[in-house]
Amino acid sequence: MGGVIPPFFWCCMEKLYFFREYLMERFGAPLQRISFDLGLSCPNRKKDGSGGCAFCSGDGARARHLTENMSLKAQFERSAAYLKERYGYMGPYIAYFQAFTSTYGELSQLKKLYNEALPSPGSPRIT
Repeated sequence: MGGVIPPFFWCCMEKLYFFREYLMERFGAPLQRISFDLGLSCPNRKKDGSGGCAFCSGDGARARHLTENMSLKAQFERSAAYLKERYGYMGPYIAYFQAFTSTYGELSQLKKLYNEALPSPGSPRIT
């Protein structure tokens, strides 16, 4: 094909509904993600922290402005300050759980962590 986009591609593009479009329609503005490290490990690592995937760094995919063992509140505050300083962005936000894997834990532990990071009704901090 030599870099030519096949004609059927364009006809299908209008049927795709991108997540960014959904968020814009729902909230009326682009959202920036607030990164959270829940302190969970990875199913590919051993209990001593060794092993894992070749492409994963020692701290997983933790955002560069976060450090290990920060409370979720401190992570939110640091992330919001980082977005304001770097991009002039002051919200709204969407929670983004990363570093290692955000689902590698017991259900009760995950519920507690997610509920701590997500807003209570009427809270403006994370949409």
